[in-house]
Amino acid sequence: MAATRSSDEPNSAEACTVLVADDQEIFREPIAAVLREHGFKTLLASNGQEALQAALAHHPDAILIELAMPGMDGVRWLRALRANIRTKSTPVLALSAVARREVIESARRAGLDDYLLKTRFSVDDLLLRIRKCTRPGTAARGAPRLPAISGTPAAPDAAAAVADVQVPALTRNEVLERLRSHAELHPMPAVLRHVLATTNNAAASVNEIVAAVRLDQALVLKVMRVANSSLYSSGARAHNPTEAVRRIGIAGVRNAVAAITAIDHFGQVAVGGLNLDRFWQHSLATALLAQQIAAACKAPNGDDVFLAGLLHDAGRLMLGTLFPEQCAAALAAAGARGVSPSVTERELFGLSHSDATREVLRIWETPAPIIEAASDHFQAADKLRRSRDAVAGLSVALANRLAHALLLGDSGAPSLLDVQAHARGLELDDSILRPIATTAVERTEDVTLFYSSQGTGPAIESVASELAKSADGPVKAAVLSSSTCSPLALFCEQLRWLDEDDPELALIDLTAESDVGPRLSELAALEQRVERELPVLIASLTDKLSVRPEQLASERCTMVRIPIRYTALVDAILRTRALAPAAAS
Repeated sequence: MAATRSSDEPNSAEACTVLVADDQEIFREPIAAVLREHGFKTLLASNGQEALQAALAHHPDAILIELAMPGMDGVRWLRALRANIRTKSTPVLALSAVARREVIESARRAGLDDYLLKTRFSVDDLLLRIRKCTRPGTAARGAPRLPAISGTPAAPDAAAAVADVQVPALTRNEVLERLRSHAELHPMPAVLRHVLATTNNAAASVNEIVAAVRLDQALVLKVMRVANSSLYSSGARAHNPTEAVRRIGIAGVRNAVAAITAIDHFGQVAVGGLNLDRFWQHSLATALLAQQIAAACKAPNGDDVFLAGLLHDAGRLMLGTLFPEQCAAALAAAGARGVSPSVTERELFGLSHSDATREVLRIWETPAPIIEAASDHFQAADKLRRSRDAVAGLSVALANRLAHALLLGDSGAPSLLDVQAHARGLELDDSILRPIATTAVERTEDVTLFYSSQGTGPAIESVASELAKSADGPVKAAVLSSSTCSPLALFCEQLRWLDEDDPELALIDLTAESDVGPRLSELAALEQRVERELPVLIASLTDKLSVRPEQLASERCTMVRIPIRYTALVDAILRTRALAPAAAS
């Protein structure tokens, strides 16, 4: 077998070439598959010597390497690479299990350009960094070529999917047995159980709640820090636990304890393919949004909705704890195929992370309404409307979808999802939903307070910031939609890409056949106002909507289907912008 092998994506002849060097096939093969799916060519190497030979022979545009490969350590390898004039400036990124600071610093001094830790990276973060290091000058070569309709391609059969990710599939019974055993050995933290029981008692006094929190003195300090944050701005500053409870209320204490202990409980989990800081940012944003949505609906169980939103993806963390290789492979395969991770989870585990969430919360004796709302967050709006607690279920599901559209964190499935169906299920129009979305964005820094209260360091760069950086400058887009809270509009707003006065392209949001006529009329009016034709990207919930050639020139139109991954949408927007007539450039 040759030391390296090239695997070119057939319709991307001008794509950048990335050398993927890793001695572990379970990482090398899925990562290469993701890169090929996004338009890159790949070279593969299984040790340092092979990687060096491949780099010198093929001159890749970028190199992705494990620092701890056999035969030649990362620092020696980098020095050898940089000693050759042909590879002196080749961008090198490390996707490595090595976490020792002194090794990473030595690698940087030897010429390493960027670094990602295997247990904390996300696929989209990796793609953004590779695109960034292959620009400027290679944007056209590195841009993936999307099909006319993208977002959720037809999934291959399960056997083929498992073969793609190169890890053994497990049976549902195997996974459930391990989940149950682990959940029983690692039960819900006692202090959280006690605080929940105390705060659920309508007759509980402030002193009783303070006594429950005092079961963990470290927790007391963290709760006080939260109470004195900008998240709770009313009342005098708290100087002791009693004042903290009075400042933020019983529900505030309950939610703060739940957030802090949940992050503590899962804090040491090494989940391949997940960025844990962003995971918790998404979970906390979903919890806060769900609470606001439930309040807008005058639901009596807002505290339960907060907890359900906080824990709605806990099953993914549990699967990552027990099966890190399969979890990383499932996320990588989902990114490569453009499908929900739930699809690849079922292929590898026999169940999805939502099923795992349900099982773990059941073993922890969590109240049934919380279990249902947390584990059913992926369900369609029509099904949730028929559930026992429709408001709670729809609130958490809508909150999750809004958090995705607002780019608040990353749950491992960084995709744009439909929002309107669940909003209609709760009878929430834009006049109610828009302030909730705006407030959620404004409180993002407050949400990250929970991280700082855990001592995990400074706030991480936002998903929106990273996506915007991948575009080689700002995009000026006009969004035509029947709703100001359409996921497409919210997405572009977070990227600061909205420009109604002088747009470079138009983005049309279609949710039904009845939207086609009004949106095309709005497009005609927009083009008349700016006095030029615009390239158009149409985002729809189905590929069956009919936009006839005479209605819109196909040579300046791109279509994508929601749900769609963030990076695929950014690529489609950039590709559409490039369709602008030369005269408009």
